[in-house]
Amino acid sequence: MDVNLRPTRLVLLGLTGLLCLSAFELLSPGDRPLWLLVSGAAMLGTVMRPAAAALLGWGLVLLLAAYLIVRGALGVVNGAGWLTTLLLPWLPMMTSAVVEHVRRTETRRLELQRVLDLRAELNPVTALPGAGMAALLLPTISANLDRQGHAAAVVEVQVSNLALLEQLYDEAQQHATLLALRDALTAELRGSDWLFHLTSGRLLILADLGRHHQGHVVLLDRLQQRLGAVPRAELTLRGAALHLPLPDLDGVLASLQLVPPLTVQPSGAAAD
Repeated sequence: MDVNLRPTRLVLLGLTGLLCLSAFELLSPGDRPLWLLVSGAAMLGTVMRPAAAALLGWGLVLLLAAYLIVRGALGVVNGAGWLTTLLLPWLPMMTSAVVEHVRRTETRRLELQRVLDLRAELNPVTALPGAGMAALLLPTISANLDRQGHAAAVVEVQVSNLALLEQLYDEAQQHATLLALRDALTAELRGSDWLFHLTSGRLLILADLGRHHQGHVVLLDRLQQRLGAVPRAELTLRGAALHLPLPDLDGVLASLQLVPPLTVQPSGAAAD
């Protein structure tokens, strides 16, 4: 996930530059090159990872310690040279830590925003989560099933006469059909199952089969009997067992392509 750190780096570079200039005149001419070297290292910390900046900072600590021992003194009577020289080796680590903190905070913010956007992606009719949330939750669902040693299945339910429904019926009747379909599916699902509304006429079930590895056959049979009561809808069902870990959403849908479809016609009064 790309995070724009340029503004943070520019601010840190500006502050470091001002610090360098403000203390430059306090040092003796012989000490100024070393000051510039350390200030440059502090600026370099804005583009370094914390571990690399720490190595650079500790290297400067050793360098300055040796320098002070050899020279004996910096020649600054008020001691400002000692103070600033001893503090500056830590600047690469501090500037790098600030940038890294901003990076992590912004990454978390963007990730949270992405999750919130996906959660808000509910079908306006059925109020079911859409394809974005399905893709986001698949790894979590897979991990939970794998940890419990449960089998999984996928069932796709498609309104095959959706175009005809849109031509023959008004919006209220179309919505009533989709809501009836949602309620019929929900009635056959357990609390650990997931129901997603991928597109206008396409719903997807991710079912927790427990330890019944052929449970998808039973689930399909129950759904086929239940869905005949959905008014006006001609439905196509495809179902298959899934191997853990689950693939991504495209892989889950691809696993259904070779499965022969089951057709459900509205029965009795449901056809009117």
